[in-house]
Amino acid sequence: MPTHLKLAETRQWRQKAAELSHDNRKLSKELSELRDLQENIIHAKLEWERTFDAVPDLIAIIDQDYRLERINLALARRLGVEFREALGQPCYKLICGLDEPPPYCPYVKCLANGGKQVVGIEASILGGDFSLTFAPTVDQQGRIKGGIHIFHDIRERKDHEKNIWETRERLRQIISSMPVMLHAHDEQGNLVFWNQECERVTGYSAKEIVGNPEALRLLYPDSRQNRHVNNLQKNQKRGFRNLEAELTSKDGAKRIVSWSNISEQFPIQGWVSWAVGLDVTEKRRFEEKLKESEERYNLATRAAKVGVWDWDLVTGKAYLDPRIWEFIGLSHDQAPLHNINDWLDMAHPDDRQALIEGFKGHLAGDKSEFICQFRLLHQDGSVRWVYARGHAIRDSEGRAVRMLGTGIDITEQKQAEEETKRLEKRLQIAEKMEALGTLASGITHDFNNYLSVILGCLQLAINDIPASHDCLPHLELALKASNNAKDMVCQILSFSRQSKANKSLVRLGALLTEGLNFLRASLPSDIEISSDIPDDPGLVMADSSQIQQMIINLGTNAAHAMNDQGGRLSISLTQVKIRGDDNRNFTDLPPGAYHLITFADNGVGIEPKILERIFEPFFTTKRSGHGTGMGLAVVHGIVKSCGGEITVASQVGHGTTFHIYLPRIDESDKKQEPENPLVKNGSEHILLVDDEKDVLYVISRLLQKLGYRVTSLDSGEKALEMFIANPEKFDLILTDQIMPHLLGTDLVRNALEIRPDIATIIMTGSRDNSITRKDHGLEIEHILLKPFGEDQIAKVIRQALLRG
Repeated sequence: MPTHLKLAETRQWRQKAAELSHDNRKLSKELSELRDLQENIIHAKLEWERTFDAVPDLIAIIDQDYRLERINLALARRLGVEFREALGQPCYKLICGLDEPPPYCPYVKCLANGGKQVVGIEASILGGDFSLTFAPTVDQQGRIKGGIHIFHDIRERKDHEKNIWETRERLRQIISSMPVMLHAHDEQGNLVFWNQECERVTGYSAKEIVGNPEALRLLYPDSRQNRHVNNLQKNQKRGFRNLEAELTSKDGAKRIVSWSNISEQFPIQGWVSWAVGLDVTEKRRFEEKLKESEERYNLATRAAKVGVWDWDLVTGKAYLDPRIWEFIGLSHDQAPLHNINDWLDMAHPDDRQALIEGFKGHLAGDKSEFICQFRLLHQDGSVRWVYARGHAIRDSEGRAVRMLGTGIDITEQKQAEEETKRLEKRLQIAEKMEALGTLASGITHDFNNYLSVILGCLQLAINDIPASHDCLPHLELALKASNNAKDMVCQILSFSRQSKANKSLVRLGALLTEGLNFLRASLPSDIEISSDIPDDPGLVMADSSQIQQMIINLGTNAAHAMNDQGGRLSISLTQVKIRGDDNRNFTDLPPGAYHLITFADNGVGIEPKILERIFEPFFTTKRSGHGTGMGLAVVHGIVKSCGGEITVASQVGHGTTFHIYLPRIDESDKKQEPENPLVKNGSEHILLVDDEKDVLYVISRLLQKLGYRVTSLDSGEKALEMFIANPEKFDLILTDQIMPHLLGTDLVRNALEIRPDIATIIMTGSRDNSITRKDHGLEIEHILLKPFGEDQIAKVIRQALLRG
């Protein structure tokens, strides 16, 4: 074979060998990929089988004849068989224990609905509750050749649903029976729920209300309740709280309900509003009663001025109600104090320690109750008296942990007590003065008779002896001493308010000015006298000489208070009105218009223990020989005799002030008294009657000296018999008042019944209340006070004869 043919053949074989080598490598690669694919398929199959067996749900794969081709481990365990034992068996027989597919079989339903997947069929099989799902498998032509059964165990869900149902049922029962009203309504206002409390309060059952479109209007017929209805219907999304409305029950009764609302949206129902109502009718009634009770309590405590306090002994905090703050002039809002020590600081410094000791004594158990009276400092600078009582509350070990008590404002009571004490003291003084006046009257009755005899005899003796007689000076001296004794008796009688002064309507301003002029002349020049007296302040019924005497006595008393150091005396006259509520400050003054005379000096003042005795007769602080002690006693008597009152205020080292109140007389009450000329001697016939023979003798001699004819008798009965026997014989009856068997007034009354024109004079030395100008209907125009002088008796006799 030619070489070139061999070479060509060799090249062909080499090319074929290369192609074979390439094909071999390609085949090796494909074989390797095939082996990898087989391994992946095997691995995937294993994974699928493990996954299939690991699924907790029960899974069965069936053919088109219901025969089992495959079951997972969970189903095998449930059936209690091996895989191979189950294969080829009808599923309805092995799983359901039936000879044919049951109606609920999902494969049956899948075939019936055209091969669609079936989900959620529930059945009780294999000793449990399962949800059945069937997914069909089809061939290339779309024909069903079987499918996959999945059995999902729903026992836990069923149990959970049962629990939910039971819980809901219990909740429904609770809601239905709970003691608050609960109802629900939809967006249209239709009630969809109505519990038992709603039925009880309204009287409407759930059947009558639920679904009734007019239910809300039925419950709230009053148009004023539309706001509540609108809230129930329109505000369900916003909600509301504590909306009170008046509800009308089925029997027509009115109930007050407090509603609160909450809303939620449901998929089907939409918005549903739940309203919770609390029947507050009784509560509101109780609150009204409580409010009324609190108002009564506040009124009672305010009227009684009682405050309550509560002290926490552990923290030291104290509560004081508004009434106590009012004690010191603070409102509760202004009160900054919350600690007991701050409260103690409000107490008067002089009472603080006693208050603290009272607390300590009770808290220590020494006293069963805390009781204390003390003063609180008011915001205006005054003090308020408080009566406090309290009790401690103790723990199980006996330690005081709290203290409760009350405080009562007793300021007015204290003031009343002080006023009572002051009035009692004034009453005691008045009673003492009255007793002294009665004593003075009793003494002067007999003393005046003695003085009448002495004065009469002295005047007769002086008239009978010649001017050159050696005894005349002695008699005149005795007459002067007797007249001084007479003046002393007049002072005593002025003090006792039984002196029948010669009162008339006088202008007080002019009288005071005249008296001050005399006072300036009589007082030392180092005493400054200032006066404030109106020109014409008005009239007063008084004895001019007594007013002058009052001015002199008060001025002299002031000069003595200023000693020898000089000083200032101020006298003023004003007009005041005493009202009914002011009258409590005086003992005898009735309400009305008064002149107020004020005597004020800046002397040494009067000590309190002496002040209450200064109007007593013969009481004096002057040394012996410098006063009788009758000056202020006489002033007291003069003021009282004018229907007035005198008060005094004094402070040691700061002087003394006297206030004299005299009744003011209007100009319209002034009456002009006619004046009669004085005729000393006469010749008329006088019937003289006095049971004191010495007095009878002296007066008889005086009258005879004056030229009168006198018939003297020492008995009123004898005088009346003589007058009855011959009434025209006498021109005047001059009789003593106090006589045994027949008083002078009785004698005059009987005589006037017989002869109304007879002139009469009654003599008296007692100046008591047994004789007045109008005595039991008897007009007594002429009263002669013993002792009297010749001129005085002559004047009164002439006046009586002229008027008689």
